[in-house]
Amino acid sequence: GSRTFDDEFVAPAEPFALVGGGRRIEISFGEGYPYAQVYAPDDDDVIAFGYHPYFRLPGIERSAWAVEIPVSERVVLDSEELPTGAVEKTDAFAGPLGSRTFDDEFAAPGEPFVLAGGGRRIEVSFVRGYPYAQIYAPEDDEVIAFEPMTAPTNALVSGRDLNLLQPGESYEASFSVTVMSA
Repeated sequence: GSRTFDDEFVAPAEPFALVGGGRRIEISFGEGYPYAQVYAPDDDDVIAFGYHPYFRLPGIERSAWAVEIPVSERVVLDSEELPTGAVEKTDAFAGPLGSRTFDDEFAAPGEPFVLAGGGRRIEVSFVRGYPYAQIYAPEDDEVIAFEPMTAPTNALVSGRDLNLLQPGESYEASFSVTVMSA
């Protein structure tokens, strides 16, 4: 199904909150993946949103989870964990998650992120409109998040890498989550 939010409407956190602020926001969960389309009102508008899908493999120890993180560029953060505007080359990672933790931001890859174990495989693909990815796997919880983002962290404050919509334009973004037997 889909939902449309018009003008000054605040949607409940299902699974996130949206503030219309004069824009029209349409969220669909059809065709197997979340899809967002934002329409600019009469003035210029910026686009900065993302999702925080958390995954776990019930009954499988975290140390046995296999992950594929096909990134090649890491967003450089300052001492307050905010992007500096620079990126650095990094190596893709594929192997057991083990005790490794993540709270890192990357340029989004063209290949899917993967979590696998116990005969299951979850793939998260950024289909379009999400040039950034946050990977979060805390030490104290058996979860991992592959988070699609339309702008880097803190972009509404820094102004870095924001997409600007002119009046009448729209922005489309979608990502997919595929769950299969491994």
